Amino acid sequence: MMSKYVTKQRKLLTEYLSQHTDESLSAGQIAEALAQTVSKSAVYRNLAELEAEGKLVREAVSASLDAHVRTPEIQVEGGAKYGTKEVGEWIVNYINEA
Repeated sequence: MMSKYVTKQRKLLTEYLSQHTDESLSAGQIAEALAQTVSKSAVYRNLAELEAEGKLVREAVSASLDAHVRTPEIQVEGGAKYGTKEVGEWIVNYINEA
Protein backbone atom coordinates (compact mmCIF):
# COMPACT_ATOMS: atom_id res chain seq x y z
CA MET A 1 0.00 0.00 0.00
CA MET A 2 1.22 3.52 -0.75
CA SER A 3 2.42 5.78 2.07
CA LYS A 4 -0.29 7.78 3.79
CA TYR A 5 1.90 10.78 4.64
CA VAL A 6 5.16 12.38 3.58
CA THR A 7 7.75 13.33 6.17
CA LYS A 8 10.11 16.26 5.67
CA GLN A 9 12.99 13.81 5.23
CA ARG A 10 11.10 11.81 2.61
CA LYS A 11 10.23 15.01 0.74
CA LEU A 12 13.89 16.11 0.72
CA LEU A 13 14.96 12.67 -0.48
CA THR A 14 12.41 12.53 -3.30
CA GLU A 15 13.32 16.08 -4.36
CA TYR A 16 16.98 15.09 -4.46
CA LEU A 17 16.20 11.96 -6.49
CA SER A 18 14.04 13.91 -8.95
CA GLN A 19 16.95 16.31 -9.53
CA HIS A 20 19.35 13.42 -10.25
CA THR A 21 17.29 11.16 -12.50
CA ASP A 22 20.11 10.57 -14.99
CA GLU A 23 22.60 9.41 -12.37
CA SER A 24 23.17 6.00 -10.83
CA LEU A 25 23.61 6.75 -7.14
CA SER A 26 24.23 4.39 -4.26
CA ALA A 27 22.33 4.77 -1.02
CA GLY A 28 25.62 5.84 0.56
CA GLN A 29 26.13 8.61 -1.99
CA ILE A 30 22.60 9.86 -1.43
CA ALA A 31 23.03 9.77 2.35
CA GLU A 32 26.30 11.67 2.06
CA ALA A 33 24.74 14.34 -0.16
CA LEU A 34 21.81 14.80 2.25
CA ALA A 35 23.80 14.37 5.48
CA GLN A 36 23.00 17.88 6.71
CA THR A 37 19.24 17.42 6.45
CA VAL A 38 18.40 13.70 6.31
CA SER A 39 19.75 10.94 8.53
CA LYS A 40 21.40 7.92 6.93
CA SER A 41 18.80 5.60 8.45
CA ALA A 42 16.01 7.74 6.98
CA VAL A 43 17.64 7.50 3.53
CA TYR A 44 17.81 3.71 3.71
CA ARG A 45 14.28 3.35 5.14
CA ASN A 46 12.73 5.67 2.58
CA LEU A 47 14.61 4.10 -0.33
CA ALA A 48 13.26 0.70 0.68
CA GLU A 49 9.72 2.10 0.87
CA LEU A 50 10.07 3.88 -2.50
CA GLU A 51 11.34 0.68 -4.08
CA ALA A 52 8.35 -1.28 -2.73
CA GLU A 53 5.94 1.41 -3.93
CA GLY A 54 7.57 1.40 -7.37
CA LYS A 55 7.19 -2.37 -7.60
CA LEU A 56 3.51 -2.09 -6.73
CA VAL A 57 2.95 0.59 -9.38
CA ARG A 58 4.73 -1.54 -12.00
CA GLU A 59 2.63 -4.53 -10.93
CA ALA A 60 -0.57 -2.48 -11.27
CA VAL A 61 0.36 -1.26 -14.74
CA SER A 62 1.26 -4.79 -15.80
CA ALA A 63 -2.06 -6.07 -14.45
CA SER A 64 -3.96 -3.39 -16.38
CA LEU A 65 -2.20 -4.44 -19.58
CA ASP A 66 -2.95 -8.10 -18.89
CA ALA A 67 -6.61 -7.23 -18.27
CA HIS A 68 -6.66 -5.20 -21.52
CA VAL A 69 -7.48 -2.02 -19.60
CA ARG A 70 -5.55 0.20 -21.98
CA THR A 71 -5.84 3.52 -23.72
CA PRO A 72 -6.83 3.32 -27.42
CA GLU A 73 -3.31 3.76 -28.81
CA ILE A 74 -2.11 0.54 -27.13
CA GLN A 75 -5.35 -1.44 -27.01
CA VAL A 76 -5.40 -4.88 -28.60
CA GLU A 77 -7.74 -5.47 -31.51
CA GLY A 78 -11.29 -5.95 -30.30
CA GLY A 79 -10.52 -4.67 -26.81
CA ALA A 80 -12.75 -2.26 -24.94
CA LYS A 81 -12.07 1.45 -25.28
CA TYR A 82 -10.77 3.14 -22.13
CA GLY A 83 -9.78 6.74 -21.69
CA THR A 84 -6.78 7.90 -19.68
CA LYS A 85 -9.02 8.67 -16.71
CA GLU A 86 -10.51 5.17 -16.64
CA VAL A 87 -7.12 3.48 -16.96
CA GLY A 88 -5.72 5.69 -14.20
CA GLU A 89 -8.67 4.90 -11.93
CA TRP A 90 -8.26 1.17 -12.59
CA ILE A 91 -4.58 1.35 -11.64
CA VAL A 92 -5.30 3.39 -8.49
CA ASN A 93 -8.00 0.90 -7.45
CA TYR A 94 -5.57 -1.98 -7.99
CA ILE A 95 -2.99 -0.26 -5.79
CA ASN A 96 -5.53 0.57 -3.08
CA GLU A 97 -6.71 -3.05 -2.97
CA ALA A 98 -3.17 -4.42 -2.73
